[in-house]
Amino acid sequence: GLLDTAGGISPLVLGAQRKFEHVEDVFGPDVVEKLLRQHRHRRRRVHALFVIRFTAPPTGYMLRTQLNGGSARVRGLELAYQQQFSNLPGFWRGFGIFANYTRLETTGDYGNIGSTTTPSELVGFVPKSGNVGLTYNAHPWSIRVQMNYTGSQLFRYNANVANRQHEYSKNPVDLSVKYSINRRLNLYCDVINVFRSPIQRRFQYVPSREMGHDRYSPVIKLGVTGQF
Repeated sequence: GLLDTAGGISPLVLGAQRKFEHVEDVFGPDVVEKLLRQHRHRRRRVHALFVIRFTAPPTGYMLRTQLNGGSARVRGLELAYQQQFSNLPGFWRGFGIFANYTRLETTGDYGNIGSTTTPSELVGFVPKSGNVGLTYNAHPWSIRVQMNYTGSQLFRYNANVANRQHEYSKNPVDLSVKYSINRRLNLYCDVINVFRSPIQRRFQYVPSREMGHDRYSPVIKLGVTGQF
């Protein structure tokens, strides 16, 4: 759409999308020992796996692998906003802003018919995510600053709720700068995670019980691009 603002027209884009999806044969981690107890129809597949890798199925094992099984329903909402301030005078007309936000909910099972698994029991499921940023485009410069938000998620499942491990939410900031030397050559510099935001920061059961975190220095990429 277009937003009429004090003597000028500024491009404005607004969007909303409702998401709904039904997924069969969800692909995810499982414990073979558990499958042998609960899923009799898969015993031959698991046994064949051991025959290929070992001379005989060992005892006292715990093998983790990826298997298809179960189904899930995912629904949610995505909101998006983008605007370029081209109506502003001089230097300021190059600025623009953007933002989007996604909220998802899911229910499903791990192949156990009749059971229901909530988002708090799905490893790696991210219920909230989004980003917001500022751009500047005016020849020869193109600059973009963006913060990426990823909500808290389950990192490691345990039947005992008090032993489940989660990741804290994170919001690293990235910077991208490009300078056009001419119509064919461009210099660029990308700085990933400018403020050294923790990439993985984990807690057990409640946020006050932090288990540890991984923190890295910013990644800087410099280069030249060209069209010939």
